[in-house]
This record gives sequence, C-alpha cells and structure tokens, in this order.
Amino acid sequence: MDNQTVEVSSPCHSLGQSFLVCGLIFIAGTLLLSVTFNGLILLSFYLDATLRTLSCAFIINLAVTDVISSIILIPMEIIYLVHFPWIPFSGTVNNVWNAVFLSLLAASILNFTAVSLDRYIRIRYPLHYMYYLTQERVMQLLIFIWSYALVIGVLMFFAFDEPVNGVYSFQISALFFIPFLLINVLLPFCIIIVLYIRIFRIMRRHMRCINVQVSARIRACHFVPVRRQNSLLQNLSSSKTVCLVLFGFSLTWFPFLIYQLFYMYSKQSECLLDKFDTVICWLTYFSAVSNPVIYAAREKRFKKVILRLLDNPGRFNCFANCCRNGSFRTSTSK
Repeated sequence: MDNQTVEVSSPCHSLGQSFLVCGLIFIAGTLLLSVTFNGLILLSFYLDATLRTLSCAFIINLAVTDVISSIILIPMEIIYLVHFPWIPFSGTVNNVWNAVFLSLLAASILNFTAVSLDRYIRIRYPLHYMYYLTQERVMQLLIFIWSYALVIGVLMFFAFDEPVNGVYSFQISALFFIPFLLINVLLPFCIIIVLYIRIFRIMRRHMRCINVQVSARIRACHFVPVRRQNSLLQNLSSSKTVCLVLFGFSLTWFPFLIYQLFYMYSKQSECLLDKFDTVICWLTYFSAVSNPVIYAAREKRFKKVILRLLDNPGRFNCFANCCRNGSFRTSTSK
C-alpha cells in the first residue's frame, strides 16, 4: 500500500448531543425529501407517455440513481451517527458502504455526461438525432453506466483498508483514490464543460440567424416564423436546467472530494475537522434532493404532471388512466 492514504478515523469520542440531533434531523429529512421528489419524477414518467422519450431516459436514470443512493447510504449514515465513532458492523460492511458511495458517485457523473451528450447531439445534429441516438444505443449506454459503476464499486472495495478497532474509516491508498478522481470525476466534468461551451455557441449562432430571418420577413410580409425559434428556446432552457443541476451537484460533492485530498496530504486529525468532514458528507446526500427540485421547477413537462398530481392526490387512479389514454397529452405536449 502507498503510504499516503485517505483516512477518516475520528479523534472524537462523541459529536455532541445537539450536533447529533441536528444531523439526524437533516439526513432523515434528506432521505424523506429525496424519495418523495425523485418518486414524483419517476411517477411523472410513468403517468405521462409524452415524457417517455430518449432524451428523458438519462434524467430518469439519474433519479433512479438518487433513490438508490438515498435508500442504501442514508440509513447506514444514521446507524453510524447513533454509534459514532464506531460502526456496529464488520469491516467488510464498512468497505462495502464506502465502495457503494464511490460507485454511485461515478454513476451520477456518467449520467450527467450522457445527458450532456444527448443535448449536444440534439443541438448539433437535429436532423440526424434519431440516427445517432437510437433506442438500442440508449439502452446500451444505460447498461454501460451501471456495469461500469458495478466494476468501480468492486475495485474500490478491494482498495479500502480494513477499519481498526471497529472505528469507521475511509482509508484508501492514494494510488487508487487519485486515479479514481481523475478518471471518474475530473475527466467527465471536462467533457461536460466542453460540450456545453459548444452547445451555447451553436445556440447563439442559430439565434442570430433566426433574428436576421425574422427581421427580413417582418419587413417583407409581416410574418414571423416562431416555431423554430420556440424549439431552440426550449432546447436552450433544457440545457440551462442541466447546467443548474450540474452546478448543484458540484456544490454538494466537490467539498467532500477536496477535503479528502486535503486530509491525504495534511494528515491533521482534530475533532473540529472530523465534524466538518461529517457535515460535507451530509451535503453529498442532499444532491439527491436538489436534482429533482431543479427539474420539477424548470422543466415544464415534469412540472405540469406533478402539479396535476399534487392538486388531486385522491384521484391517482383516474389521473393515471387519463394519462395512459392520452387525455392529458395535449396539455403536456404544448
């Protein structure tokens, strides 16, 4: 093993009663909100046939990832907080928890990359979109994302060291952790940034062309071709939504990853730093709440279905039948 390791082994014997109570309320609320909000996104996808498109497949997959992350990781976090700093499980369970934590991180970032690629193809090659991104290729991408996340989880499990004396630890060799960050975090984020820079450049060029055409037609016959302009504005709005989700994801995950690198080289072990590490770990769970909130607030298709469902919670069966029969398709597809 390399001498440099990431190790979160608490010097605190207790986090304090007030800190523990606030933490339990926060992460329990995070679990409830994550399951509720992501459940609404998945329910909207199930109820409204107009949402079952290839472009929504990766968004739904991200919601599934958030639900799995919340259901598996947060209950373990609650158990750990109650028994802090010890974990009432074997060292194998400790390392499985850590490995699942990192594998779901890799799956989330791959989902963001897939969504960004989908947006780029839709903007760059609108006439050949269905040729480049077929249903078969989307399924292959989804299978690849989960297969890759599974492989990463297995590799990270064997990379973690066994905890000592039953104290929870996040001890992994820098030989494994740094390549994980470079390949599964930094590289996908660079790809996403490059794709969105190109997307907004293409959108700006298209909008300029449309403005010139609109001005010419207004002078000629007072006719404004709004359909193409509305389509571009809708794609631009969807791209901005993904950017906001990615920004929220960065705010919740990057502090944790940066702290691990800081601890790797500083080797400082203080109770205050351990509490800070616990708080920024809670932020990573909160990303599962921010993602569906942003989608529900900005994506009109999801928003309309969710609002209809919330306005009539006692008529779920009727609503579902109407959506499947196409009664609501006109209003949701405008």
